[in-house]
Order: sequence, then structure tokens, then C-alpha cells
Amino acid sequence: MPFERAEGRMLRAFTLPGLDGSPIDTFRFRGWQPLIILFHAGAACAPCAELLRGLAADAARIEAEGAQIVSVSAGAGPNDRALAEALAPHVLTLFDPAESASRTQGFGLPSLIITDRYGEIFAFWQPDAEQALPSVEDVYGWLVWIEAQCQACTTVNWAKVGQ
Repeated sequence: MPFERAEGRMLRAFTLPGLDGSPIDTFRFRGWQPLIILFHAGAACAPCAELLRGLAADAARIEAEGAQIVSVSAGAGPNDRALAEALAPHVLTLFDPAESASRTQGFGLPSLIITDRYGEIFAFWQPDAEQALPSVEDVYGWLVWIEAQCQACTTVNWAKVGQ
């Protein structure tokens, strides 16, 4: 399943340890920030690390849309921690060696989702042999589209999309 529009499905909140070991509950973002979440096997997933580095490099634009980038890493070794440190502060890394968060959502690894500020999943990618993870531009385009919606009625503000 390379790409799927997933409107109507809500992200189940989860709590995982961050880089400093303290628990972070994704529910704290609900109502405040759209999320770009990459569930992945860790630094050994080269395409995942490349996408995360690209998103971190484009953090100014992403953060201007009010979004938070989240890396959920099943790896917890020294290379995984080094990647998390290199991506901070623009990418919030959570460690999930048991893959409980992705399994709870029903996702395999790697998977990328983009939610609106209320936790509704609007875009979902799970790469396969024929399809790669999306580009940073594709992720940003979805984020702009999601954020262009009227918060009260979900009607798209097409003038904002065209910017």
C-alpha cells in the first residue's frame, strides 16, 4: 500500500520515551498541531533517515504551517540516538523498540502519516517494492492542503493552497 488518502481515520494517541528518556504523549498535540509522523526501523533505514534529514532541513517552512515532525524509531542503538540528536530540535524523536505504536495504529514499518491538528489522518504512505517514501515537497504539499481547511467547517481555502 504505497499511498492512501485516509480521511476520517483518527491517530490513536501513544506515549513513548523521547531522546532524554522522558515520556511524551502524542495526545498533547491534539487540537494544536498537525503531525508528520514517520514510523521506521531506525537509522539503518537509509530512505527513512534521508527523508527525516530533508524534513529537518525544511523545518522553517513546516513549522510555519504549525506542524510538528515526529520520528518514531524502533531502533534504540547508538546510531539511532546519533540520528535523533542530529535531527533535534526540529524533529521530535520517540523510541519504540517493541513497535507498539505502529502496531496499535495497524501500520507496518516504514510508514508515514500526516494528520491535521485534531489527529485525523489525511495521508498515509507505506512503501513497497514499487513505491518509495514521499519527497519532502510532497509532504509539505499535503501539509499546506490540510492546513488550508477552515477549522470550523473543513472547507478548503483554495487561495492558501495556491500560495
